[in-house]
Amino acid sequence: MKKGIILCAVLALAAGFAFSAELKFAFVDTERVYNASKEKQTAESIFEKEATEMQKQLETKYNELVSLNQKLKEQAAFLSQEEGQKKQQELMDKQDAFNKLRSEMAQKLERRKAELMKPIFEKIRSIVTNIRKEKSLDVVFDKSVTISSGDELDLTDLVIERINK
Repeated sequence: MKKGIILCAVLALAAGFAFSAELKFAFVDTERVYNASKEKQTAESIFEKEATEMQKQLETKYNELVSLNQKLKEQAAFLSQEEGQKKQQELMDKQDAFNKLRSEMAQKLERRKAELMKPIFEKIRSIVTNIRKEKSLDVVFDKSVTISSGDELDLTDLVIERINK
């Protein structure tokens, strides 16, 4: 749906320019540029390190829960009903805290990933803008919104070359 709307806007823009002047345009495969950038590998390394550390924290908390649950099962026969209920409530509270921590860490990782990606995409946008100006282009599209085009319009390799300088 989004691509259809973008395509209609592009066609309307192109039609408007057709009457006034020749439209000069090109495209870039931003996903390929992103995947080929050295910054992506650095960002992924940082992200993986942080994700691994969070995973270790979660595993520690999980192991504590398993241990507490095992102790509760072993002691159940020796506890009064009131003590058993109290221990069971403690276990449920710790499980809730674990689930909350897991959810918070997942959200934190998503935010961190976006934070690490943002400067890379800003750099790509800046490089594309500079190339557009250098080549006197009117518009540079992302390859994902093009249906068909000639290779001579593809600026992807040039962008990859510049982003990895």
